[in-house]
Formats: sequence, C-alpha cells, structure tokens
Amino acid sequence: MILSRVPKGAIGKERIPRTRSAVVLFRNVAGIPFSSSVFFTPVWQEEVRKKLQNIKPIRSKVGSHDSGSLFLPLLLGVVSGEVVWLRRMRSMWQSVLVNGDAHIEICAEGPGVNLSYFWKVAEFWDDEIEKEIDYAYDPRWGYLNASPLFLGTGCKVYLWVHLPALSFIYGEKRILQWFQDNGDLVVRGLGNNGEIWAHVFEISNRFTLGVTEWNMVKAIEALGIRVSRWERQARLHFVHSPLRKEHFCENMVNIAQEIERKDDNMEKGIFDFLSLWFFGEGIIGESEGLKYREVEDLIYSWLLADRKWKNRVEVLRILGVWPRRILNHV
Repeated sequence: MILSRVPKGAIGKERIPRTRSAVVLFRNVAGIPFSSSVFFTPVWQEEVRKKLQNIKPIRSKVGSHDSGSLFLPLLLGVVSGEVVWLRRMRSMWQSVLVNGDAHIEICAEGPGVNLSYFWKVAEFWDDEIEKEIDYAYDPRWGYLNASPLFLGTGCKVYLWVHLPALSFIYGEKRILQWFQDNGDLVVRGLGNNGEIWAHVFEISNRFTLGVTEWNMVKAIEALGIRVSRWERQARLHFVHSPLRKEHFCENMVNIAQEIERKDDNMEKGIFDFLSLWFFGEGIIGESEGLKYREVEDLIYSWLLADRKWKNRVEVLRILGVWPRRILNHV
C-alpha cells in the first residue's frame, strides 16, 4: 500500500495558484512558400535562417539551444521548429524560432498572468524583425499563414493555470465546461488528446482574425486574474472546513489505491495524485502514513519508461506544481 493511513491534520499554508502565460506571434516571409508546402525545400529553410541571422539585435543575443529543454511552449508544442534565439531574462523567456508551423515564431513566456508585458516584449521583437524582413501580409486578411488558425493577427495568447481546489470541489468536467461555454476560447489539458492531467488547464484564444491583439491579451489576462482569485477562495474552504479536509484525505487514499491496482493507462491517476499531493503538502506526513519511498519508486519506474511522460513532469516543474519530497531528483 502506498498509503496506509492519512492523518487529518491541517492543510499546509495556502498558496497562490500557479500560473504561467505566453504570447506567440506567427509570421511568414513574403516570397517564400509556407512551411507546410511541398515546395518548402531545405533551400528555402536555409533562406529563412539566413534572414534571421542577418538581424543584428538577434545575432548579438543568440543563446544556448540546450536551454530549450526548460522552455514550456516548446515542451507543450505551442511553438515548433528550430530555436535561433532563446534568452532568459529573470523569470521570463524570450525566443525566436524558425521553420516550424510558420517561418518565424516569436514568443515571450513567463510566470503569472502579466500578458500585457509579454505582448509588449513580443511586439518589440516583431518590429525589429520587420525592419529587415518583409512579412507575408494582406491589407484585408492581415498576416498570411498556411493555417486559418493563425490568419489575421497571427497572435496566440496562452494561459496555464493549476486549479486543484476548484477541480476537487466542482469536478474537472464542470470547470472545463465553464471555460468552453466561452466560444472564443480553446481549453485543453496536458494529457492525451487534451485530457486534463494534474488539474492544469491550458487556455488560449480561438480566433486571430477580426479581433485585435491587445483585446485578446487583455481578455485572457482578466480571465487569469479572475480564475486565480476563485481558486484561492476555494483553497481557503479547505483550511476552514474539517469535513472538506476529511474528504480530501479519503480521496488521496482512493487515488493511491487505484494507481496500485492499474497495470496500464494510469497516467492521469499519477499526475492527479501528484497535483493533489502538492496542493495538500503538509497534511500527509511520512511518519503518519505516506510511504515516500514506495511512491518515489513507482514514479521513477513509470516515468523512465516513456520520455513523453517525463516531459510532462518537466512541465509541472516549470509551473511549480510538484511535491518537493518526490520530484526533486526525477
């Protein structure tokens, strides 16, 4: 048994919900076939690289490509292609990639929901590049892209938010439906086919045509602030409700037992368990029932079997959602 008994102690100090956000601009170079075209040969790929390398502000700030292993949008497939420039400035990442879904992808990403600032950073690099490169642009349709998802502004705004308390109280399906009732949003999780894992929700704008970049940014920024406030209020209910604490502890036992019983397809169970463990860290002590070593062995053997799942753990690390005792060395 992973859990022999769960104590009914006090939940640890309530935390501010973990959030990260990003602004990504998708741009194509005029006169060069789109990346998805059969005519986009290695010769054209090299042409795109050369055009970026000739831009002095980027050429003088090229960073290590190895740092990309910690770049959340790349781990989640939000951006794609080759990193030509990646810089960490305090807690924020700035990057330019080429030859992915678009010829050029400009991204600013970091903790919190300060999307207004991230937008200004991405816009700065967009202007710097446009001084030297002619973008594929139409006065009526905006920035041209192979995918209609990026047509118009070519701007995608992302918010990742960890909502364990709201998910526990209301259920993931209800939270997901609430987000999806807003037809302007796309909501996904970290799991297979967008399944919600570890109570982390990825929220982005559905449309890039017919709406300004600034309106997109401000709408998702306001949503992030509002949802974080609700999550914090939900967490306070656990602090002041002995019955809810009891229910939480029972749920942890049930999830742990379910993980032990399953031979396969237990990814969601493990990630949800880790999320709740992080949320309730402090109510479960090693001497009072939680067998750290057994859980750690299980997670090690499971994660090392598939790099894809290990990448999801990296995502949780970056979001700041992980039990310190277990995942420090994974």
